[in-house]
Amino acid sequence: MSELSSFELGWLVGILEGEGSFTLECNNPRIKVEITDEDTSYRVAALFERITGKPCHVYDKAPSGNSVQHLFITRIGSRGAKDVMRLVVKYMSHRRRQRIWQCLNGFKSKKLKIDLVQLGLIKEQG
Repeated sequence: MSELSSFELGWLVGILEGEGSFTLECNNPRIKVEITDEDTSYRVAALFERITGKPCHVYDKAPSGNSVQHLFITRIGSRGAKDVMRLVVKYMSHRRRQRIWQCLNGFKSKKLKIDLVQLGLIKEQG
């Protein structure tokens, strides 16, 4: 693991703010960056590797449907994702900071059950 320069950290924060997603899958935090620029994906992977000390791979997703461009996906999970999240959380926007803290604390939001009858949106069938 090696420390990032302030420029590298700022660059990574910008990419994660714009193109990153932070999720919790089976109680394991995950970071995923999907982008059409291959070189940017490899740069993200290299920074993830420097932060975590573990290899990070870039996956090529072929165009599908109406898309004509390849997507390059960089993913990191578990402990590595936690290390990256802890490093960037204080620089992220409010909404993303909330999501990162949810992932770090193992929070999964429950699905809401809305009673449409009680809200008066539909009539009770009897």
